[in-house]
Amino acid sequence: RLRRGDYSRDSLDQALRLAAEFPEMVNVRFLAGSLLLYHQQAEPARAHLEWVATHDPRNAMALANLGQAYLSLGRLREAADRFRAAQALDPANAVAAAGIRALGLK
Repeated sequence: RLRRGDYSRDSLDQALRLAAEFPEMVNVRFLAGSLLLYHQQAEPARAHLEWVATHDPRNAMALANLGQAYLSLGRLREAADRFRAAQALDPANAVAAAGIRALGLK
């Protein structure tokens, strides 16, 4: 579904079921967190993405999405830290760059 660009509620539900069934799989937790963020559920997204960032600290996209979750929650310092960490790992990361701009940082 996701390869076809299907970010529907059904895809989210499927990702959450997989995350519950396979809680130690980084890619499943990343997918669940990212879809939760897409569906504007920042707090549960934060929980999944923090787990991913802890278990895969070089995952720039997870850090950037975690920054977005923090930004949505009004946790601006934490958002800035995650955006900067993502950009340090991947200078071309568009999510991190947009987050840094949104915070008025350089």
